[in-house]
Amino acid sequence: MELWIANDAATLPVKYLFRTREKGQVTEYEGTFADWKMNPDLPVTLFRFTPPPGSREVRLVARDEKTTKPGGRK
Repeated sequence: MELWIANDAATLPVKYLFRTREKGQVTEYEGTFADWKMNPDLPVTLFRFTPPPGSREVRLVARDEKTTKPGGRK
């Protein structure tokens, strides 16, 4: 992967290039970034999360690396 950064005071991303190689085939994906809006005035509602119907909260627990066997079994 390549990430091209502007050589100016903002040093923002300008372009990225991603290559995959599978079965002798190389595929490239390229994207460009332009017209950056620095510190735009965005409404708070844009960041409000509404869970989909039927979803539930799941508590994440840290895994103890020393006592856990491969595959997640103890």
